[in-house]
Amino acid sequence: MKFLNLLLWIWVHYGTRILGGVTGTITVLLTQDVIPPSHVKYYLAAIAVLTYWRGQGNADSIAQKVVDKQTAALIPDPQSQEKLK
Repeated sequence: MKFLNLLLWIWVHYGTRILGGVTGTITVLLTQDVIPPSHVKYYLAAIAVLTYWRGQGNADSIAQKVVDKQTAALIPDPQSQEKLK
């Protein structure tokens, strides 16, 4: 279970870099004919799915930060309320 948690942590913090590295590596392997042309569609499909998931994760993270800021703006700070008295 610790290994899966480690993988999840790595994906959350470095997922975009990982996708970039994998995409670049696959591109090099394709140009060198290491990957057969008949398998290209599978690699492209896998990259597309992973990129979509990463994009959704980034969007959710940004949306949560916006909600947190809006919520913080609506809730008055008790210390600032005491200064007004």
